[in-house]
Amino acid sequence: MPVGPALIVVNPRASKVREPAARRRLVSALQRSLAGGTGPPIVVTTGDSREIAHAVQAALADGIGRAVAVGGDGTVMTVAGALRGSGVPLGIVPAGTGNLLAGSLGIPGRLREAIAALPGEVPRTLDLGLACWTAADPAHAPAAISRPFGVACGSGFDARLMAATHAEHKRRYGRAAYFVTAVALARELRPVTFCVEVDGRPRQVEAAVVLAANSGELVPGWLGPRLPVDPDDGLLDLFVLQAGGPVGGLRGVGELLARGRLGDLPSGLGFRVRGRRVRIAGQPAQPVQVDGDPLGAGTLEATVEPGGLTILVPPGSS
Repeated sequence: MPVGPALIVVNPRASKVREPAARRRLVSALQRSLAGGTGPPIVVTTGDSREIAHAVQAALADGIGRAVAVGGDGTVMTVAGALRGSGVPLGIVPAGTGNLLAGSLGIPGRLREAIAALPGEVPRTLDLGLACWTAADPAHAPAAISRPFGVACGSGFDARLMAATHAEHKRRYGRAAYFVTAVALARELRPVTFCVEVDGRPRQVEAAVVLAANSGELVPGWLGPRLPVDPDDGLLDLFVLQAGGPVGGLRGVGELLARGRLGDLPSGLGFRVRGRRVRIAGQPAQPVQVDGDPLGAGTLEATVEPGGLTILVPPGSS
């Protein structure tokens, strides 16, 4: 691993570090933990994706040895995207609500434990997902927007759920905030028409959720698919939930998680396939999310870059 100084990127909007005093304590602890490089750590505090990318690029020019992202999955992937192709590994201090990527890789969820683990972590090479979103309304976003992702991107109910979950609820209740919101939105779990294309093979379905996953679990360490999503197989796993309504939705999700192989569910409530390139288009256009960040209604294309991401993980977790 390179021995240059560390870059620490802190998102002040992340739910666990919104309080200035807590943020100062965290930064001090990180500086002590990462003080073994060729210089003191570089600290950047911002939640703006452009500022994060600029800071990472400037730090790369200065010869950093590692980067550390303090925030949620969105912050982590913004840093990861800026590191793309550099060979510089990325450490994660999970300070957001979900932090599904960190959880699936065995990175401690508590801030203090995550910081203490950093000096001994080892690099693990993973695939990097690349999402391209085209807005349904050109006035909203006249050009396509590209975003890297580590966990998943999708269209339909999951994107509506991400957009509806209040920031204050996420700060107070953590991941449970999503479950509370999901219950409130359960009536909106209705299938719409999607044109889904996997590696050039189109399929039209009536679905409530279409999700392209690169890694992760529904609840890290507790609830994930019986057939795991492999983060370094060079493929994306496409989950399609065709059920509507709370009862059918729960049954369909349960079957998708319990099934040990790819293909259509016997019940007809959904299916799961794999591919390198996925295109998802709702008719009418449906909301889209990328690693939990809502983007609005539009078309989603996702590809995978094998080995495009290097994450620092605890020894033995890889």
